[in-house]
Amino acid sequence: MTELVTGIDLVAEQLRVAAGEGLSYRQEEIALTGWALECRIAAEDPFNDFLPSLGRVSHVSEPSGPGIRVDSALYAGAEIPYHYDPMVAKVITWGRTRDEAIERMRRALREFIVIGVETNIPFHLQLLDDPRFQAGRLHTGFLENDFSLVAPQDGEEERAALLAAALLSHRRRNLLGVEAGLFGNGGGWLAAGRLAQAREQSWATRGREWRRSTG
Repeated sequence: MTELVTGIDLVAEQLRVAAGEGLSYRQEEIALTGWALECRIAAEDPFNDFLPSLGRVSHVSEPSGPGIRVDSALYAGAEIPYHYDPMVAKVITWGRTRDEAIERMRRALREFIVIGVETNIPFHLQLLDDPRFQAGRLHTGFLENDFSLVAPQDGEEERAALLAAALLSHRRRNLLGVEAGLFGNGGGWLAAGRLAQAREQSWATRGREWRRSTG
């Protein structure tokens, strides 16, 4: 997260120091740019005292976009055992302002879908929605004394997650069909661009045929 606001890779600097080298920068050379937030995603149930949620992950859809970074160990079929720490991913957002970083985090967490185990994403979302958090009115006892997690209505989260997963799966299948069936390998943006180009070429061909037929 520090790298996003300083441009400095602290891990690389730690390795240099461990190897007996000096730091590659001076304190006065460090300039902070923008704001960054990090939410640690854990396989635990925030509505059941944050107990670990064990099992097999059946579906994962991670967020992306400007100012969003995801460091993740999740994939469909992954097993969440009790042997290790329940943290499975980190979502990091950067914004020119704190409000922008918060808004990007809210969007990213809403797009982060994990089916098969519970996660603490709902906790992060409710915290980000709290006006006191948004205003920066925080203290070390905020979560314990001032913040209350609101449980969802029965089945509400599961229905929303399943619907989102179905829509994403349908969209992905359609996109892969476009890429594989029409254009070969490539990313989604490439496929969309080529599809638009194909449509333009199709209309141009129809226009030429129409002009020939009308003389």
